[in-house]
Amino acid sequence: MKKRNKIIIITGAAVFAIALVLTIILLTLGKASGKLSVAFYGIDENQAAVIRDEIQKAKTDKISFSFRTLDEGTPLPDQVKSGSDLLITPAGKNAFSVSNSLDSKKSPALSSGILSSGTSVSIRTAAVYNSNKKLVQVPILLDNMELLVSTKALKNTGTQTITTWDDIEEFTTKAKSLYPFSIVFAGSDSETLLSLVTALTEAYSGKKACDAASDLISAFFERNPTADSMTCFDFVKEIAETPDTPLYTATQVLSRWHRERLVHPNVFQMTKNDVAKYLENDYSVLTFMTLSDHRKIDSNIMNRYTTLPRALNNGGNTVGFFPSVRTATGRNLTCPMIVAIPLSTNKLTKYTVEHILKTPIQESLSAKTGLSPVLSNCTVPDIQADDVRFFVAATNAPIQPLSASAFTEKSRRDFFAKELINYILSISF
Repeated sequence: MKKRNKIIIITGAAVFAIALVLTIILLTLGKASGKLSVAFYGIDENQAAVIRDEIQKAKTDKISFSFRTLDEGTPLPDQVKSGSDLLITPAGKNAFSVSNSLDSKKSPALSSGILSSGTSVSIRTAAVYNSNKKLVQVPILLDNMELLVSTKALKNTGTQTITTWDDIEEFTTKAKSLYPFSIVFAGSDSETLLSLVTALTEAYSGKKACDAASDLISAFFERNPTADSMTCFDFVKEIAETPDTPLYTATQVLSRWHRERLVHPNVFQMTKNDVAKYLENDYSVLTFMTLSDHRKIDSNIMNRYTTLPRALNNGGNTVGFFPSVRTATGRNLTCPMIVAIPLSTNKLTKYTVEHILKTPIQESLSAKTGLSPVLSNCTVPDIQADDVRFFVAATNAPIQPLSASAFTEKSRRDFFAKELINYILSISF
């Protein structure tokens, strides 16, 4: 009898212990806790501040976030080997090198379904998976290279529509007699220049040409880490001099615009501040700039300009920011992306990325940065942000500009851009 009572007591204690453990699990289930370190690399400080504030909204009394900004002068992979759980950075070669260097077995497993709700096929295709098919890079915001047109100039030149590159050149030629200079862009800024070259290459020659240029440039600097100006100039000629080279059409177009004075004669020395002043004083009729840079200029000034209209069906050709003879299904728009990359197995990494991709957070990020959200069902601040999302959804996975896809170091990017300018000017006369 005593033995039986003892068994009953032991059994009861065990059941109680199990119940207590289950109760604790149930009480804590779904309540994230712990610490998470977030690193930013290559992100505009205002955009980084907005993203940081939105991440903080996931904070509870059980979560502690810390943030740091990594040095752009140091290769990114060397800075993320320890100390951070989550990286926020532009998509491109740097981001891919980090994702590719993570231990495929130990890297945190983000749910493959994290992008399935509310995102277009193009955005889901742009996500990066490792060899174990784990999601290791997630787009969170979309930028764009815009083609801005002066509404006043459209009226003064009697231009009714712009749907092709021939239309653009006809419009800017007419405008030369009414305005000091037709086309401006921050040509001295390597990111702007290489983004424009990428967008022109995609529009005229397609994604394969953009990929080929990126691969060739990367390989050149791997072979020639200390290349001098002459060596780099000769390399630019190799990838741009003949019709079968990837940058031929883009460089020929820019050269012709310069030769025919459709662009400002000193466009390759112009800064972003110069462009802002030209827009402010109505000195330009057509401007190339990123949506990010657009947002830094007073809205009263930018209201005088319009981007090319939404996709239209013009004889079977899709017309967008950068016209092309190919339909949408044959296009991959140049669309700089900000991505989130998990760096550790910290369970809060998945929790935080999922938080960033919630509809209210995406709407807030878009409203405060002016960029486009990756979710299709979000409200956006204006037509420009909506257009980016619309065009990306209508085309294939977006491509990254050469400034991001071919380079991991700003110094090399600037060096290459300088020799690219020298080449364009050399064929302008």
